[in-house]
Amino acid sequence: MEIILATRNIDKLKQFSIFFKDLGLSLVLPRQDISVDEDRPTLRENAEKKALAYSAVYPQQFVVATDGGITIPYLGEGWNHVWTRRLSGLDISSAFTDRERCESLLALLKDAKGEERRVSWREAYAVAHGGRIIFSEELSGADDQGILLDHIPDDFQESGYWIGYLWYEPRFKKHYMALTEEEKKSRDCATAQFIRLIKEMSIIL
Repeated sequence: MEIILATRNIDKLKQFSIFFKDLGLSLVLPRQDISVDEDRPTLRENAEKKALAYSAVYPQQFVVATDGGITIPYLGEGWNHVWTRRLSGLDISSAFTDRERCESLLALLKDAKGEERRVSWREAYAVAHGGRIIFSEELSGADDQGILLDHIPDDFQESGYWIGYLWYEPRFKKHYMALTEEEKKSRDCATAQFIRLIKEMSIIL
């Protein structure tokens, strides 16, 4: 079964497909770009807004939308996980590169050492069908915690998944984007929890 993933980001599709394929579900990108202003105050509301917008165009198909972000305790009120893409509340538009986003975050953390660089991730998921939300939740897993590197790694690429290059995984001793597919699947993360929920609740399946 093909499921619409409410994004035009091919790298996001690759990351999420790792978890869906074991269920026999194929994630696909929409055939047309649908502009959605992610202006809601919570990740869950942004995910729901995107799911509804795409479901209005594809009412016969299941649509999965997500919105995620990082929490950085060291930055306190200077950072909100809803602002990850927009970088600390600044209007970081698509004209900015992933490298520039990394550089901006590293500048904010230039004086942070060791545990001060700890970071956690939350992801919201919404499933829509026929123009209505049939499931939504904001989740985080035990492995959705890491340490932010103090530099941009040599293997960095512009991918739309920029935070993954700064996110160091102590368990595997490498950054997230360097993990193998099996290593990513082995993590107790928000996406793994989402997959378990939709399986247990017979959503989509």
